Amino acid sequence: METNFFGSIPFAIWEFLHHHLQLFNKHGVRELPPEPAADLAHNLLKRIEEFNMHSTEGNAHLKALRTLCKQKASNPEKADTFVMRWVDQLFSKASLILEMYVLEVSVANKDGSFFTPRRKGKKAASLLSQPVTAVYTIGSLVIV
Repeated sequence: METNFFGSIPFAIWEFLHHHLQLFNKHGVRELPPEPAADLAHNLLKRIEEFNMHSTEGNAHLKALRTLCKQKASNPEKADTFVMRWVDQLFSKASLILEMYVLEVSVANKDGSFFTPRRKGKKAASLLSQPVTAVYTIGSLVIV
């Protein structure tokens, strides 16, 4: 069975979810009642906060969350408040991940200089995946 480059979920399932998130972003959530909409927003935010998705998947989740907030808020000001709240929350968490990564790599280098470590094997790639996803998430948040 094929998997995405993280190897976590089968590619067919990832493709199905990505396709439906794109449809969600295109058509919106006009018929979704408030309580399920709030649950969906919460689940999207929790999933994004794991910082373990492919950049396109994370971007689709961010767009879906933005669309959900904008269409379900009672007025545009409230929608902007909701969006800014989770943008700030995600930005803070992504920044913390990057700070921890830089600290860890700097401590590993005895002279205190910062160099991106060489990638050797699966473990090195998995150590970089969360910081890389955090960088992509910050970039997507700037666009939101």
